[in-house]
Amino acid sequence: MRIQPTIAENCGPIRGVVPKSILVAAHTALGGPFVVGSHHLKREFEALGIQTGHMAFPSNAFNCALRSHQGPRRLRRWIDTTFLGASDGGEIPLFSFLPWASVKFTRGHQRSCPNPLLTTFPPVASALSRRGLMNPDLLIVDHPRWAGLERIVTPRKLIYRPTDLYIATDPALLPYEAHLASRADGLVATSTRLTEHLRNLTPGARNKPAIVLENGVEFAHFATPSSKAPELFDIPGPKAIYVGALDDRFDFQTVKVLATERPDWSIILLGPMPEHTREPMPPNVHFLGAIPYRRLPEFLQHCDVGLLPTNGHPLNDSRSPMKLYEYAAAGLPVVARRTSELSRRNEPFVFCYDETDASSRCLVSAAKWKTKNLSITTSAAEKRDWRRLAKEFLAFATNIIEQSPSPRCSKSERGANGR
Repeated sequence: MRIQPTIAENCGPIRGVVPKSILVAAHTALGGPFVVGSHHLKREFEALGIQTGHMAFPSNAFNCALRSHQGPRRLRRWIDTTFLGASDGGEIPLFSFLPWASVKFTRGHQRSCPNPLLTTFPPVASALSRRGLMNPDLLIVDHPRWAGLERIVTPRKLIYRPTDLYIATDPALLPYEAHLASRADGLVATSTRLTEHLRNLTPGARNKPAIVLENGVEFAHFATPSSKAPELFDIPGPKAIYVGALDDRFDFQTVKVLATERPDWSIILLGPMPEHTREPMPPNVHFLGAIPYRRLPEFLQHCDVGLLPTNGHPLNDSRSPMKLYEYAAAGLPVVARRTSELSRRNEPFVFCYDETDASSRCLVSAAKWKTKNLSITTSAAEKRDWRRLAKEFLAFATNIIEQSPSPRCSKSERGANGR
């Protein structure tokens, strides 16, 4: 596998055959509480004049009934766009009559398109045809559950862009990820650990063009001065803040230690969290709930340190934290548990601890850093602006598009999948 290092400064004109149409098959739908890399890439591709479609894996009755916010929200959007003629807001909504788990009970599922993609309403092909995206120049897939989509759509080139080590939490995804890695014309990973994983998936993947392209930041959004959020008015400083999911990858114990050892600090946690996961915390820990992405600068710019208190979850070591450069763009140094990816980057504004007991010392060091090195912090973030990363992605894709075409499936395979 040819590993090409990222060059964030490469922000000039893109030479070669730039794709005119791109379809992004993502793991997270637009419009929810989290704005992820595929959302930023879509925005930047469109800003460059490229027709871009975005869709998340089909919602279904099962997750609509059990998931407290995402399922019902996506169902309402599907109803509004499919039956009421509402604008789709850039998302291509799909609803499946079968949950993803059902594919595991389908005979020969590893050799064919996953069942939920064949039982959607509207059909995937119909939804894409209406938007002129059945034959995109580029199909970008960022989750193994989309394996087989390239047999419904006929992209000129396929790029697989995983954002997590998915098989660490669901080993059943391995054959689907191997399928994508073998069918893809290029591989884009968000960390070196993921690149190594892709290299070892299949023998064919070792020789595919590949780059490491970490998650970035919408720099102007976070760096442009913003007024202070009203929710912060009654919270005393100094303030350390975390933004993101408060799930099984988050280290509540470190937060408790920080709050206990530094009672003069306020610890602010922003993000949706099921009530049953909350454990008792000191009074200087403030749970403010989920905050819309557009309002995040109101919080970050008026705090002192950003937090990344991850735990030993297998996904954390390979992650490319979205909030790392969002914190930096807002002028915040970062206190984080050490991972192999953070160690590789060796950013001067990131203060890593290995044991929870050391997190308090890192917090003090980070606060001192901010007062003297603000320009270094924001400069590091500016180099990771999503516009630069989108152009780097397109430069990589352009090189692949200019290569001779390689068929991904035979006519018999296409016919077997309803083509």
